Amino acid sequence: MSRRAFSALVLLVCGLLAGCGSQHPKLKSNATGTPATDAQVLTLARVLESDFEHGGARFTANLQVNGQPAQATGRVDFRSGRGTALVSPTDPGLGPPRRFYWTRSTVLAQAAPGSRQYQRQVPDEQGNPVHGMIGFINLLSAETIDNTANIAAAAPRLIGHTTISGAPVDEFRYGLSGDTTLWILTGSELLRQVYTTRVTGGLTIDLLTHEPVKIDLPPAAHA
Repeated sequence: MSRRAFSALVLLVCGLLAGCGSQHPKLKSNATGTPATDAQVLTLARVLESDFEHGGARFTANLQVNGQPAQATGRVDFRSGRGTALVSPTDPGLGPPRRFYWTRSTVLAQAAPGSRQYQRQVPDEQGNPVHGMIGFINLLSAETIDNTANIAAAAPRLIGHTTISGAPVDEFRYGLSGDTTLWILTGSELLRQVYTTRVTGGLTIDLLTHEPVKIDLPPAAHA
């Protein structure tokens, strides 16, 4: 796995836990955990490769848009780098949902809610929270395993064991910064959820499935 892929994992978890309700665990703010063992470091090094090997995922996400909580539901094809998501305010009174498509190089935003027209946008991960979400999703897979030395250098720690929607997960946090937490399905190398405070307003991405996904872009919008 490349350093870009590792940076993806370290960047990708976000602070939307408050918007996910009972389906995801609460951060243990006072728990420092224990240093990850060599076997656990190897598991962390294989997480993004496992996502790629499974092909794609269905996901939900929570984020902040214009200072207001929003949610997204979508699908991503990790092999092609294509994805789609329907983004809507958590409060329906703030507006209707809007659909987005993307590739590794461009974002296609629905011109207006319900419209069949899409506007091509240059990715702006720092200035546009939806683009920031897309950028993290694009970094959730890699074709090869990461160098375990890179993982160990980030001082990962096992925080504990919990469940998400009834499934047992192991909770890890990168110790040097403490700003990234991830939950891996116990006994596997599959990422279940990630959380980061490095995104303005916070972002949580919840991978509901790991399966092949095919994304068809809107007509005349292929990139």
